[in-house]
Amino acid sequence: MVKNRIMRLTITLLVLVLVAAACGDDEGARADGILEIGTILPETGDLAFLGPPMINAVNMALRDINDAGGVLGQPLQLTPADDGTNADIASTAVDGHLAAGVDGIIGAAASSISLAVLDKISG
Repeated sequence: MVKNRIMRLTITLLVLVLVAAACGDDEGARADGILEIGTILPETGDLAFLGPPMINAVNMALRDINDAGGVLGQPLQLTPADDGTNADIASTAVDGHLAAGVDGIIGAAASSISLAVLDKISG
């Protein structure tokens, strides 16, 4: 039951990220046609026990989407990062994602971590 809930939540988040990426401007868009999704999920830290099912759900969702032809015929690519259940580690991960030009970010697992990086992502 918990796995199903995590899976539905992850897929919902992925869809929201893709919609947000599609609605954004093209200033940072890559010309290769690949939609790159970054994650900041807990691989270490106090919430590391939540990481594997969330990471597996994201991987499964991306695999299923790509197996079905991608998004508008374009494949999805995943760039994972650890949030460390720590605002400083998550901030560094977000900086890396933004520098790499990811189209969307999934995470973090903890609301406090999400709030710590939200302005950086949306700004």
